[in-house]
Amino acid sequence: MELTINTNGECQIDDESANKHLGSGLKLSQWQVLFKLMSNRYDFCVAALEEDPKSHSADLQGLGFISLEMTKTNATKIGSRIDELLDDQKLGSDVKERLKDCNEIYSDAISHLKDATDALKSKDYKKANIEVSLMMDASSSCENGFKEKSGFQSPLSEENDFFQLTAIALSVTNLA
Repeated sequence: MELTINTNGECQIDDESANKHLGSGLKLSQWQVLFKLMSNRYDFCVAALEEDPKSHSADLQGLGFISLEMTKTNATKIGSRIDELLDDQKLGSDVKERLKDCNEIYSDAISHLKDATDALKSKDYKKANIEVSLMMDASSSCENGFKEKSGFQSPLSEENDFFQLTAIALSVTNLA
């Protein structure tokens, strides 16, 4: 995919490239808005969407499903990691309490993901947007729980792309 960033930091894509790589059902301005919304996470956004070969021919709704699926995969991975950590006998009770809180936060997020996917299927983009917005702060809420106690660092930080992935999903549902 050929995307450029101009001197103002705005993402640009030409009609031919947009139609070839990202689907022909959208106007150029929609793609520019999407990438402008994600310009501070531009490389992440493009790399994440390009991981799924279906994104090259997806329309906006298709990109919505792809981004929600990526978010669900990340949340599920984090949930599995939390379960592993909770079984670790070396971790103290303070860390485990925070991990339990994170587990609940991500469980709620997965519920919102299911609701967002259902809303997207029924083309209720406003509801999809609301559901994505409701889960967007899951990673920061989890991380903040560890920061409450001096000297604690979240064991989930390195693998946590949840906020960035929800930002992609939110950008897409905002455009739909």
